[in-house]
Amino acid sequence: VYIAITDDVVSGLWMGFIGWYLKDSATAVRRSGRRSVRSRGTLDGVLVSEVMSPPAQPVEQGMSIAELVDDYMIPLRRRSAPVIVGGRIAGVVTLQDLEGVARDLWKETPVSAVMKRSPLLSVHPDDPISEAIGLMATHRIDELLVLDVDDLVGVVNRLDMMQIMQTD
Repeated sequence: VYIAITDDVVSGLWMGFIGWYLKDSATAVRRSGRRSVRSRGTLDGVLVSEVMSPPAQPVEQGMSIAELVDDYMIPLRRRSAPVIVGGRIAGVVTLQDLEGVARDLWKETPVSAVMKRSPLLSVHPDDPISEAIGLMATHRIDELLVLDVDDLVGVVNRLDMMQIMQTD
């Protein structure tokens, strides 16, 4: 604008048109990028069974928190563990559940003291993945158990969902 008023009018107009073109091109690229992510990232019709990972190894309710962290969560890079009682899923324990227990009490505190019990947040393998996303967002959790009746058949987590959204 400054050049158009003070100097060569043609050069100023030319610079204005170039700026306008670049702005419109950038806007078009940004919009097409959004559409691309939406179309590739759509999860309509995708079932939990198509996204889930194999089930995590369950832990016993009598296991100490120290054992859980040192022998399970750290080496296996897990953020949660299903807890079994009598061969059935009775609860789940997450890293967040451990925050309320002082570190010096971990050796004597059993997993059963901190685990979440029934009713557990879970999804069925035939549920739409959108249901799992909704539960995870609402409850601010990173992972859900996938149960077929009372049998643990898998887990679905944010990483699983991100990977399915990145594939065409």
